[in-house]
Amino acid sequence: MNRTLLYIIPTFAVLLFAACASDNHSHDEKKEKEEKHEAKDEHADHAGEIIMTKHQIEEAHIHASVVQPSDFVDVIKVGGQIVSSQNDEHTVVATSDGIVHFSNLKLTEGASIVRGQKIATLSSSNLKDGDPVAKAKSAFLAAQSQLQRAKELVADKIISQKAYEQAKLEYDQALAAYRGLEATASTGGIVIASPRAGYVKNILVRQGDYVTVGTPILTITSNRRLQLRAEVPQQYLRYLPSVSGANFRIPGDDTLYRLSAMNGRVESYARSLQDNSAFAPVTLSMDNVGNLLPGSYAEVYLLMQSGKPCLSLPLGAITEEQGVHFVYVAEPDEPGVFKKREVTIGRENGESVEILSGIKAGETVVTQGAMQVRLASMSGSVPEGHSHSH
Repeated sequence: MNRTLLYIIPTFAVLLFAACASDNHSHDEKKEKEEKHEAKDEHADHAGEIIMTKHQIEEAHIHASVVQPSDFVDVIKVGGQIVSSQNDEHTVVATSDGIVHFSNLKLTEGASIVRGQKIATLSSSNLKDGDPVAKAKSAFLAAQSQLQRAKELVADKIISQKAYEQAKLEYDQALAAYRGLEATASTGGIVIASPRAGYVKNILVRQGDYVTVGTPILTITSNRRLQLRAEVPQQYLRYLPSVSGANFRIPGDDTLYRLSAMNGRVESYARSLQDNSAFAPVTLSMDNVGNLLPGSYAEVYLLMQSGKPCLSLPLGAITEEQGVHFVYVAEPDEPGVFKKREVTIGRENGESVEILSGIKAGETVVTQGAMQVRLASMSGSVPEGHSHSH
């Protein structure tokens, strides 16, 4: 065989092998690119989906409900304040003139107090008018003597029956005054005691103050029955006759208080604006079922008597991003798959909110745990085992 041919054949074989290898490598690269392209197209088909496993859903307590039209009660959202009920407070007043000496110098507003508890003593020592108990006793004894004398004189017809009746009246008044003071008298003066159990709302005098009969000393509240005073702007005055109840929140407290669950009722509403004011008060009363404090301000949702059918969702179903509101719609045929949907909201009653657009009746929406779904969407992780094949 020709020596030249012997060199050509091996060289051709090497080149042929290299060409085949290059062709196979190009085929593999093409296949890989096609697979990546298909995966990219598939991912694009499912853009915007949030995927969660059954375990994640249960752990986050996520619940979804089918949305259907229902009556949504019209509301007026206003500001208000909690105040004590008139029948729930009692003002303790001085029953005699004297200097105030509190029995407990540590008595403060908010302190609990029991019925009959000694609050203060009104001392009359060193006062120019003297001891009121002694004065009342002297007046009683004098009236008693005058009445006895009048009985004898009227029997002898020396004085008229009218004069006798006057002496009897003066005696009865002196006796009542003396007994009233004697019942509360002590060696230190007249004792002022609490007429009821409750809490000290405010203390109106200071240690050592001089008071006269009828001067308020402190106010006691039992804090069992409260009033909610809502201030309604004038443009809503025509709706006040339709107010049937209220929901409210206290700043710093996430609890939604429902008047219907607190033995509440509408007490009254203004028929006109207050002097120099653009607001009219609506007064509602309720039991203090929690730790509500008189004087607290409230965000009030006044509820109307009639409602209109519409789509609504619990407030917890709504998330907000830069002023735009969203809900998470559950895919009906794919458990654990949710889609973020922008919605337009309307009226709010403190518990639920009206949905004007963005969802339709019959769709399933996350009503509890929407924030957890949002966090899952931000993580960008897809649980293993999820398939997009349809």
